[in-house]
Amino acid sequence: MANIELIALCVEARRRKISYGQLMVITSEEDRKKIVEAYKKEN
Repeated sequence: MANIELIALCVEARRRKISYGQLMVITSEEDRKKIVEAYKKEN
């Protein structure tokens, strides 16, 4: 996993007030890709 992906997912977990591990469990690979793409567009 690239660094930007990890950062994007950690930011999303914090936004949702859950842990990174919880985010990984409740989201699909497709959902995580969408989160990363949205993060890249914002930054």
